Amino acid sequence: MEKKRIIALVFIAGGIVFLASVFLPLELKRDELERELTLGREAAERLEKENSALKEEIRLLKEDSDYREEVARGELGLVKKNEIIYRSASKKKTD
Repeated sequence: MEKKRIIALVFIAGGIVFLASVFLPLELKRDELERELTLGREAAERLEKENSALKEEIRLLKEDSDYREEVARGELGLVKKNEIIYRSASKKKTD
C-alpha cells in the first residue's frame, strides 16, 4: 500500500512539474505580449495626438492669414516692406 502511495505521489509531482514547464513559459510570453501591446497603444495614442495637432496646424496655415504671417515672421524671419528689425547684441539665439 505504501509503495502505491509513493508511486502516485511521484506521478502527481511529475505531472505538476510537467504542467509548470509547459504553461510557465506561455504565461511569461503572454505577459511580454501584454507589455508590448500596452506600449503600442501608448505610442498610437501619442501619434494620434501629434497627428491631430498637425492637422490643426495645416488648417490654420490654409485658412488663417494672421497665423501664416506669425509663422512666416517667427520661423522664416520674414518682414513687411519698409519694416526694420532691431536685434540686441546681448540676446543669444536659442534654436
